[in-house]
Amino acid sequence: MKVNKLIILGCLFSLFSHAKWEELYTPSSENLTCIKFIGNTGLCGGENGELLKSIDAGKTWNTIISGTSDNITSILFLDNNLGFLTTSTGKVIK
Repeated sequence: MKVNKLIILGCLFSLFSHAKWEELYTPSSENLTCIKFIGNTGLCGGENGELLKSIDAGKTWNTIISGTSDNITSILFLDNNLGFLTTSTGKVIK
């Protein structure tokens, strides 16, 4: 049983060790601190209320209005039409 687990772990390590990360272009000069996807739609939040949206699984990003100048600290989607942001000052924005 232990041998099987080691083989599985070895295969997973081999699979993920070959994954390549690439830096993506965004139209932001702010530090980006959180990201969340639901399907191909993603939001990325950052300092000074910076909010970016992608509708193509992160290939391209556009700036959208967040409604705050506070730092965005987390993003949560309930579905494609309903999401929430939290900020560094404790605000929750729908």
